[in-house]
Amino acid sequence: MPAALGLVTFVTMLGSGIIAPFLPLYAQRMGASGATLGMIFAGFAVSRLVATPYIGALSDRHGRKRFLMLGLGWFALTALLYIPAGTPWQLVLVRIVQGLAAAMVLPVTMALVADRTAIGDEGRSMGVFHTAFLLGWGVGPLLGGVVYDLVGFNANFLLMAGLSLLSLGVVALRVQDPPRGAGGGRVENWWHGLNLLADRRILAVFLARAGSAAQVGCLVAFLPLLGDALGLAAWQVGFFITLNVMIMTSLQTPAGRLADRWPRGPMVVAGQLVSAAGMAVLPFASGFWPLMGLAVAMGLGAGVALPAMTAMVVSHAKQRGAGMGLAMGVYNSAFSLGVVVGPVSAGALADLTDFNAAFFLGAALCAGGTLLLVLAAGRGRAGGSRPS
Repeated sequence: MPAALGLVTFVTMLGSGIIAPFLPLYAQRMGASGATLGMIFAGFAVSRLVATPYIGALSDRHGRKRFLMLGLGWFALTALLYIPAGTPWQLVLVRIVQGLAAAMVLPVTMALVADRTAIGDEGRSMGVFHTAFLLGWGVGPLLGGVVYDLVGFNANFLLMAGLSLLSLGVVALRVQDPPRGAGGGRVENWWHGLNLLADRRILAVFLARAGSAAQVGCLVAFLPLLGDALGLAAWQVGFFITLNVMIMTSLQTPAGRLADRWPRGPMVVAGQLVSAAGMAVLPFASGFWPLMGLAVAMGLGAGVALPAMTAMVVSHAKQRGAGMGLAMGVYNSAFSLGVVVGPVSAGALADLTDFNAAFFLGAALCAGGTLLLVLAAGRGRAGGSRPS
């Protein structure tokens, strides 16, 4: 089962990542403005933001496998809808519909992993999960850039659909729902997610995750434009994302183990501030190799922070007796919120100034979310027995 979930996570994220290097260019050739480009990326996150707590709570009640299979099938279908889309607003609609499918995949998979995680082992378990997640996301942009350069836009959409169907087959054959109560949580309704956010420690991580996600949204939406201005090929833009994510991936297991032994809050703060600093310097990069150096720095920071953040949520939600589907839905909503706020606000700012402003804004949002974590957590304790 763990191997099957890791494979599903890897293949699904590989399918998502392959369109990252060229989707902004695809939209720009349709006449998308900076604000519309931000909405294309944000549309995916808006529907996830609304749906993930609700679907997470439903998976606590009715089992996880059915939602995972439905989400993967839906993801494959919506991948094909990119091909006939002919206007930026049609792309926005496709992204919204596909975001609903994504709301059934990642949070439910995370809940399945959390169901089987022992207390005190959250960092290692979430580190292993994020290794599969990031490996797929990291290889995807490079593969997508190569396919785009060799074949064109539509081949990547077909590849995304095929990979989603492959994941669906793995789930159907190898994944089973855990026994009722295996995760140690209550069966709750989606509105109980508000009660989770009333907890200062969970709210602190929610805010930090939203800030880091806003930075990611700005990066993915506007990096291809920076690469185009520097005269880089699509594969070089894809390689930036791949290198960044590979650095993060290599840190997931060791950083996850450290998060089970060290205070998790300081790991999050240090990692996110390093990542934000790298983002702020991106507009000053003069070519391919300076960009690669920044990709490494940002990957190191985010790689240290991510397993500690997720472990804090899993640990404290289990202490509260919350259902893991609901808890992972709320946590993933933070990512969706950030990806909504980041690209949309950055796109509007880019229309007023230039696209470089998107990188400064992304860095500010990440650093601001980290500051809010410190303020919200105060002198309390986060992540179980590890002080924040």
